[in-house]
Amino acid sequence: MNDLRYRSNAGALQIRDTYERLLHRYLPDAGQSVALTSIGEITAITTGCPTAPPVVLLHGSGSTALSWAPTILQLAESHYV
Repeated sequence: MNDLRYRSNAGALQIRDTYERLLHRYLPDAGQSVALTSIGEITAITTGCPTAPPVVLLHGSGSTALSWAPTILQLAESHYV
């Protein structure tokens, strides 16, 4: 891995590991899918019933899906988020 957004590969791994732990802590039932784009990998977090009405939440560039965790948990009761 040579991700130029980080100072070192070890730092990148540490940040990703911490993110994964927090994701499993606050959104334990969420799934993830990764899409490769021209700007790199993009991960979609999904939860809720797939047949429920869908809702898409987009965070800003300085944030992650975890910023939506409380909202995701509420919406997932009646929507596919």
